[in-house]
Amino acid sequence: MSKIIILAQNNDTIAKMLQQTLQGYFGKETVMLGLEGVLDIRQAISTAKAILVLIDADWASGAWISDDQHPTRIAIETALSTRKPLLMVSVDGSPMPTSQQLPESLMPIAEKIPLRLRSKQFRSDSIEIANLLEGFFTLGDEIASPFTAKVSPKTQVKLAEGWQRVLAYAIDNFILNAVFVILFQLGRVDIINNATSQQEAQTMVIFYVLIALAIYLGYQIISGAYGGQTFGKIIVGIRVIRQNGQPLRLSDATLRAFGYLLSNMSIWAGFLWALMDEKRQGWHDKIAKTLVIKIR
Repeated sequence: MSKIIILAQNNDTIAKMLQQTLQGYFGKETVMLGLEGVLDIRQAISTAKAILVLIDADWASGAWISDDQHPTRIAIETALSTRKPLLMVSVDGSPMPTSQQLPESLMPIAEKIPLRLRSKQFRSDSIEIANLLEGFFTLGDEIASPFTAKVSPKTQVKLAEGWQRVLAYAIDNFILNAVFVILFQLGRVDIINNATSQQEAQTMVIFYVLIALAIYLGYQIISGAYGGQTFGKIIVGIRVIRQNGQPLRLSDATLRAFGYLLSNMSIWAGFLWALMDEKRQGWHDKIAKTLVIKIR
């Protein structure tokens, strides 16, 4: 049976193009578009490696949603119940359905964060989807599945709650403030004992401020690039990942750290933005294209 099954409301051009792209990566017999001719849908889904669901503008209004015997509905329900990797793919920015638009058996997909597949950026988007799928086949459960980051693909991923992010921020600030207090005392003693003029004292103050800034940014960059978790996030049980579901690279962590500094300098407006944003992204997340997810 095919390792990859693509489900699309209409087997239109972009769905067929995606099938052809994935066939180029994984082989012609490995990728199936639709369920036409499949007699045992549940068996097909249970033996598949991954299921891609293409969301177009009319997807949530399709007749299959209300028909509990429709092949597409049976396929998605089977994937959810067996915890198969179920990747939702937004075609040209089509919105995800809300839980109110779905029957109870399909509600879990409303919480999933979709991958992008844009007609104008088809090549780059389809290659990114192929790379994510290749991770499943190459490394299995050890690879970060889309929007899980080092969590088993069987895990149902959810965005971190606002209170979790606030608590993690408070813990990290407590740790950093303790370090800054020690640094302040060391700097104060150094300036009192060694500064011979006001200009030299000002230079030493700037030096210690730069050290404090380096510590602040370094804490965010290192923790982001190596696991996506500060001490606060480890304690609370949340992690930062890239929007494509992969772990942060050094460049992502660096960009996010400077964005974090901007969110702080805005009198926390950048952090408060995450409480109102659809994907719970603060300014620093928007800048670095990251998400914060629950891992327990």
